[in-house]
Amino acid sequence: MAGFFLYWDKNAFYNGFAAVMDHLITDTKAAAGLAAIHEADYEFGLSQKLVPVATSELQKSGRVEANQEKGSLVTVDIAYGGPAGSGNNDVDVDYAIIVHEDLTAHHPRGQAKYVEEPVRAEMESGRAAARMGAEIVRLMSGIKVATRARGANGRFISRTQG
Repeated sequence: MAGFFLYWDKNAFYNGFAAVMDHLITDTKAAAGLAAIHEADYEFGLSQKLVPVATSELQKSGRVEANQEKGSLVTVDIAYGGPAGSGNNDVDVDYAIIVHEDLTAHHPRGQAKYVEEPVRAEMESGRAAARMGAEIVRLMSGIKVATRARGANGRFISRTQG
């Protein structure tokens, strides 16, 4: 009599489940890191519209820096200033923090808090979290989950879903 039965191997199930969960956690962390980088790129664009422009060197010094930290933790910074070449700036820009923090200075074009204000607005409104969540879902939608069952002949039948 030909047929199909499911063979329950508890140890194989737990080991397989643990391996799938490890891959899922790793993939989720990677997707979250990419989403954070993409969000920083978006918010950097908003800050570029607000950065004071006198000689354009401060604006050109702006950049997004992603750093791999402990394990799979990724930190992302929106940075301005630094030595020539730290962004697209041709000269040293050692005054970025002063321009960012001085609320009393008048800027014909741009404003103080050119990084903090757009980042805070996007976070407090929930728009940043919504974009990052959608990006994680988009990145994770390509992940395939494999399931296995043992057929009547003792061989595994594999099926991929996703």
